[in-house]
Amino acid sequence: MQLILPKPYLSHSQVELWVKSPVSYRKTYYGGQRFNGNMYTDFGNEITLAMEQNAPWTAFIPRFSVFEREFTVDIDGIPFKGSIDQFEPATGCFAEQKSVMKRWTDKKIADHKQFDRYSLAIEIMDGFVQDLAYFIDVRTGKRKKTEKVCGYIVEGDDELYLTGEFNVIERIVTASDREREYQQISRVGREIAEDFAAYKHLYQ
Repeated sequence: MQLILPKPYLSHSQVELWVKSPVSYRKTYYGGQRFNGNMYTDFGNEITLAMEQNAPWTAFIPRFSVFEREFTVDIDGIPFKGSIDQFEPATGCFAEQKSVMKRWTDKKIADHKQFDRYSLAIEIMDGFVQDLAYFIDVRTGKRKKTEKVCGYIVEGDDELYLTGEFNVIERIVTASDREREYQQISRVGREIAEDFAAYKHLYQ
C-alpha cells in the first residue's frame, strides 16, 4: 500500500517533531503553521551560502571535498530527504556543522540523531559508510549593530558574528545505530501516514 504523507518525503526535522509532539507536527504539516526562522537560523543559512561562495570570512571553517550533499533515499518505502553538510567520498566520512554560541555537551552530541540518520542515508546511497563522523562546532557571538551617524556611534539591534573559534569532535555511528534509525523512520512514517489519513477523512 502506498503511503500518503503530508509532504512527499520525511526529513530528520519531521521525525524529531513527530516523536516530540504529534500535536505540533499536525499544526505544522497539516495546518500550515510554518516556522519562518529566527536570527540564529538566518545566520546559519548565511554561513552556508558564504561557504558555497568561498567567502573569505568563512575560510577558517574546516571543510571536506563535498559541501551540502543533498539526498533522497528509500527507507522501507518511505522517501527520506536531507542535506549532508560535508562529505568525503574517498573515506565515506561526513560532518555535520552547527553555528553555536556555546559548546554542545558530549551527551547532546551523542543524542543528536541526525548523525545516525545521515550515516544510514550514505550507506544506502553508496553501499558503505565509515562509523566515524564529525561534529564541526563553529562558534558565534552576539553584539549590537553599530553605525556612525553625524559623527556619533549609534547602536541598533543585535547581530550574530563568527568568533573565528571552532571545534571538530568525533561522533561514532555503529551499524546497530543505523538499523535502529531505519526502524524508527519506518515506524514514524507509517504512524504519520495513518494519522494523516484519519485527519483527511475527518476534515477534508
